[in-house]
Amino acid sequence: MKLRIWAIFLGIMGLLWACREEPEEPFLPSVDAGLPPAKRGPLTQIYLDLVQDSDQAHVGRLGPILDPGAPGWTKAQSAGRSPWRAPKMLNDRSASWLDSIGGSLFFPVGQEGPKLRILELWLKPIAQGQRVSIFLDETPLTTVAVPQNGQVFRIPLPEGGLTPGEHNIRFWFRFSRLKGNVRTSAALSGLRLLPHLLPGDLPDLPMQWVGTFDCAGEAKPALFAGPPTSWSYYLVPPPGSVFRTKLALHSGDPVLFLVTLDEDGASQREMASKTVSLGDLAEIEIDLDAYAGRPVRLNLETRGANGAVGRAAWIEPQIWMPGVTAFEIPVAKNAIVWAVDGLRSDRVGLWRSGEHALTPNLDLIAAEGAAAVDMWSGGVSAEEGHRHLLAPERDGPHLAHVMQDSGRITGIVSASDDVPQALIDDFKTRLDLRQMGELPETSILLSELDDWLDVRGKQPFFLYLATDDPLVPVTENNGYWPLYEQVYWPQHLGDKSVSDEKKRAQLAAYDAQVSVADYWVGQLFGLLETHQLLDDTVVIVVGSVGAELGKHGAAGDGHALLPELLQVPLVVWIPKWKSPSKSHVLRGGGLEDVPRLVLQLSGVEVPESWPGIDLAHALMMGQPIPAHPRSAMSGNQVAARFGQWGLRGLGSRQLRLWNQGEDGTQFHEVTEDCPITLRTLRNYMLDDR
Repeated sequence: MKLRIWAIFLGIMGLLWACREEPEEPFLPSVDAGLPPAKRGPLTQIYLDLVQDSDQAHVGRLGPILDPGAPGWTKAQSAGRSPWRAPKMLNDRSASWLDSIGGSLFFPVGQEGPKLRILELWLKPIAQGQRVSIFLDETPLTTVAVPQNGQVFRIPLPEGGLTPGEHNIRFWFRFSRLKGNVRTSAALSGLRLLPHLLPGDLPDLPMQWVGTFDCAGEAKPALFAGPPTSWSYYLVPPPGSVFRTKLALHSGDPVLFLVTLDEDGASQREMASKTVSLGDLAEIEIDLDAYAGRPVRLNLETRGANGAVGRAAWIEPQIWMPGVTAFEIPVAKNAIVWAVDGLRSDRVGLWRSGEHALTPNLDLIAAEGAAAVDMWSGGVSAEEGHRHLLAPERDGPHLAHVMQDSGRITGIVSASDDVPQALIDDFKTRLDLRQMGELPETSILLSELDDWLDVRGKQPFFLYLATDDPLVPVTENNGYWPLYEQVYWPQHLGDKSVSDEKKRAQLAAYDAQVSVADYWVGQLFGLLETHQLLDDTVVIVVGSVGAELGKHGAAGDGHALLPELLQVPLVVWIPKWKSPSKSHVLRGGGLEDVPRLVLQLSGVEVPESWPGIDLAHALMMGQPIPAHPRSAMSGNQVAARFGQWGLRGLGSRQLRLWNQGEDGTQFHEVTEDCPITLRTLRNYMLDDR
């Protein structure tokens, strides 16, 4: 089966189009391309192991607990370089010293919030005479003197307790002193929020929350849950997911195990409950498919007579998802990655409805192969994008090195000045048009590539191409610009106001350059056909970063970390392979996943230390790309995404939340009406900041 590219004009646009002869032979799942196929085993079905990921949980004993070393502690700390030192034993407690004169803790509160009346905590100062002011949600709560030997404080909370949602506690001490090589003010331990109870009624604060539990004579991993204990996980269940767990007691009276689920804008729902007596081994299984893709809070609670946390347990609690059928990935001798600076995800067509640039070549290639949009670039510069593509792990092996070790000659041809020189030096053959005194034009790049292919012989190769056509300024009446401005966009926008006319001109200029980039992609395939390499070469076209166009109003807020910069498209051509679906464009993934994809499609083992996820199975089988936390930073600005949800803003405040729609840029304010969504995204994307 071959793809033949013929240079023709596309109607009034004069765009390069492409066509291919439809194959008569049946689709084969693997290809003999001169290298052995990469054999893959079945992917694991466990989506989330709640014991293994217990540090992601939030725990409580009647109320929330923010104890150093307890689950959820890292999620409660402030951003950047946390002011809280690593927990250590102090006066038989797990305590954390402040590496400053003050610090904050951020935490979620659930349905128990209105019943909370007391803030309990233990403080030990660095020296005598220390005083501390405590603020709740930036409102003064109290100021107290801290005895030198340490003391447990029980401070009344505001009448009515706390509303369900996000809260923070801030400490400000009078002075700090040197302790070792840091200046510190005090140590904190045992912080918890409680209903109004007498001290004798309080359950213990355990030193160990997870461990092994005897299950029919066999030690199994478990979450300890002697009542009253709660474990809360903020998550986005994948399609078809199921929660499973066993329940057992070590000693004492019967315990009620209760599973509930919270979601923004809805009442708490009881999912399952079972009363377990000593000697019983019960099981719970809950279908979560109805909540697929939605941020939820899964609560595991126990109720009954107060007792040590270790006397009851959730044994092997896990969330399972449907597995992926194993198949042999078709591999090729050659691989080309073309990184296009400034290629925005929301402007490339790929058969989608709405206002897009015309990209017939990318559309055709994707129809024969695979495509994804809203890929996470990971930064605001093309340089960051190239780093993600070529060096996915800062201190690990680079993509060029791994491909060269596989027996391939490696080469780079660049018309972009954003590829770091250190990454250019990774390649065996290197040609930077700017350094060579050539014009940084794609036409010259392809001419040089033509010569490179002509002299390389039949040795398998890996090529990296870098261009920046969508970012090249254009002038009126040049190239495709007048065709967009005078013909294409008026059909879509009609008669508009002056501001819309400016927007139209801006979009026309940018989209014209996207079509230019698309034209050169078509020329690449013609070049491969001329050199009889098309049947042996994987081609991946991907944006290194998006492009910012004009002002953004409320959605922009002057921040640099905008979705149009952080989301780029991916198009993959796989020789002698036909996509199972020509109409499905996947969403998600990130640039750090592309190096892994290159190796998989080249039959090369992926380094275990590399980050990222397996894109090959999703792209080739037409299945959703698994949600994976993505983040980016620019100064004190942060942005992150998990699945269809994204966060952007300054520090822990002024955050904006977006839910990717058709164009991936739909915004609404982060307010108290979506605390579960906010905490879920923060937990997944490490954005407690």
